[in-house]
Amino acid sequence: MPCYILDGYNIINQLKEFINQPLCFQREELIKFLIQEKPQGSYKNKVVIIFDGNPEVATNKYKNLKNYNIEIIFTTYQTADEKIKQIAKTLKNPKDFIVVSNDKEIRNYVRYYGVKVLSVKEFIKKDNKPKSQHKVKEKFNFYDKEFQQINYEIKKKFNIS
Repeated sequence: MPCYILDGYNIINQLKEFINQPLCFQREELIKFLIQEKPQGSYKNKVVIIFDGNPEVATNKYKNLKNYNIEIIFTTYQTADEKIKQIAKTLKNPKDFIVVSNDKEIRNYVRYYGVKVLSVKEFIKKDNKPKSQHKVKEKFNFYDKEFQQINYEIKKKFNIS
């Protein structure tokens, strides 16, 4: 099974849907996208997302992704780029790994070690673009009871039986 290594913020920065959103929102939306749309193909394919930063920004919710075969790594004393290069350099079966990034330096480096690469666009695919969850939530704000109440009031107002 292939393992996808994602350059987390590089992917996020390529997606218009995430612009001007808080980082925690962007990370969560990327994870939701991976779970819902499965650009990695299936949950059998492991996904490792590398984010720059301190693990303290990671909340417990990032630890409950084993059912989806997703692992989140926050770098502490190195950049995500350095971590991805370190991983690529030490792989025993590099042909089983795919790095997703638009960063040319990372792409060239991991190719040298035999790791496959995909651009963000290739990984995301046009048809699978993440949709802002805020917009989706706004569309589904009404539930059955509310619909029934609205229908009742309209029927009453216009004497419809």
